[in-house]
Amino acid sequence: MKAYPLDYGYEAVSFGAAADRVIGIVACLVAVASTMVLVGATLTRRLRWTWGFVLIPLVAAGFLAALTGRALTAGVMGGNIGGGLLAMAAIPIGVVLVITATAVASRLSRPALTAPPASRTHP
Repeated sequence: MKAYPLDYGYEAVSFGAAADRVIGIVACLVAVASTMVLVGATLTRRLRWTWGFVLIPLVAAGFLAALTGRALTAGVMGGNIGGGLLAMAAIPIGVVLVITATAVASRLSRPALTAPPASRTHP
């Protein structure tokens, strides 16, 4: 069986096998530590649970960006049609997710409006 060279939309950046592995391990540890801090802050009520409506769209946008990057750097024989189609769909969806998270964060950051005290009029 003859091996054919793979075509790449663009090749992924590599710092060498060992450095890539260390970067991946550190990234996973940071993600786990960040999740633990956020869950801990939510459970101890230092972070309101409503901030999840900001974090979930941002996590989804990050996942979508990573998936798109992986699809675009995949080696294929011929054109990488799947990577291009995914990029065309992922960019608008990612923009909507980030705008949604920004709008919700803006709303949550505003101070709560309090009702004025009821006036009592005594005759």
